[in-house]
Amino acid sequence: MHHAPAVAYPVQRPLGLGAAMLLIWLAGGCALFAWALQSGRPQGASDAFEQGRHAGVLLMWLLCGGAALWQWRAMPQGQISWDGLVWQWISSQPPSTPREGSLEVVLDLQRQVLARWRPQAHALPGDGTRGAWLWLRAGAAPAQWHGLRCAVYSPAAVQNPPSAVGLNA
Repeated sequence: MHHAPAVAYPVQRPLGLGAAMLLIWLAGGCALFAWALQSGRPQGASDAFEQGRHAGVLLMWLLCGGAALWQWRAMPQGQISWDGLVWQWISSQPPSTPREGSLEVVLDLQRQVLARWRPQAHALPGDGTRGAWLWLRAGAAPAQWHGLRCAVYSPAAVQNPPSAVGLNA
């Protein structure tokens, strides 16, 4: 059985996802603007009530945009590598020490892969080894893309295969 060669692959924030989040946020803003123009004042409500309602909606819209930006900026960046036996994650943020673990493909779109990184089970809580979602794109390192795809779907090589000594045929 053939095993995938060693590969190191960069993990970057997906610009396309950031652009999609921005477009959705802006579309929501347009819808809220149209609502503000179309909405009438409830019977018996004052101008202050109407202004307060619009200000509250604007504040919520801005908070949602801030939360989306924070989430996008918090996406992991670094390098994932496969040595034929184990996966290693090296974050570009401290601590940047290699962490061994597993990589599981969740969504495969051929030129993009959404994967779940999970540290080894013996990792201690609070030591910076929690799992992460990684969005891997072919454009990040086109020359290594095929090797990465082979590695995520191939089994690990056996370090010390059992010997055939003492086995009866």
